[in-house]
Amino acid sequence: MTMATKKEFGPIAMECAHAFREQLPDGTMDQYYEYLNKYSVDQLKSAFGQHTATSDWFPRISQIISLIEGSNKE
Repeated sequence: MTMATKKEFGPIAMECAHAFREQLPDGTMDQYYEYLNKYSVDQLKSAFGQHTATSDWFPRISQIISLIEGSNKE
């Protein structure tokens, strides 16, 4: 599994922010990337997409991790 680069991560998170009409404060993207950079682009797209489709608010870091880690447990 190849980890997402910062360049790949940015558009994924921003697409989600736009869906919720959120303006991310300075440093927020860096903080999210710091905790989520161990995941692949596909995992991040899936988790952010699933959250966008099922929630009313921009996700917390822990919610994205739960969506990814939960999907890996069998």
